Amino acid sequence: MKKNINLEDMTYEEMQNMYIKETYRGYRGVTTCCICGAKLPLAFSHNPKPVRPESWYGERENRCCGDCNSDIVIPARISLPFGDILTCNILTARYRNMNHEELRASFKSFPSMRGDNFITNARILEVCGIK
Repeated sequence: MKKNINLEDMTYEEMQNMYIKETYRGYRGVTTCCICGAKLPLAFSHNPKPVRPESWYGERENRCCGDCNSDIVIPARISLPFGDILTCNILTARYRNMNHEELRASFKSFPSMRGDNFITNARILEVCGIK
């Protein structure tokens, strides 16, 4: 039997925790970030293209964590020139040969892609009870 939840009585953090738990409960599974190597729930993984080979939701290979997605992958996508396939392919090949530290340094000057409601990978792991 489902419990009635009154969102008006919950703090914002409690609502976020509920969202994390329900999302993880609906799609269990753990993978490793293909950029930094961190453990993460599959439900909170992202497609790392163009930094690493493309992957689809539900696959365990080539998925990245939210931290790497916001700090590396999104800036990498933004930096690709629109419509210039040759330059895109050259940059993509360069990104794929870089390690985590080199990628982070390359996009350090980009403004943060993390919004006010950004949930870190560490918090997701903690709420889901993944060690």
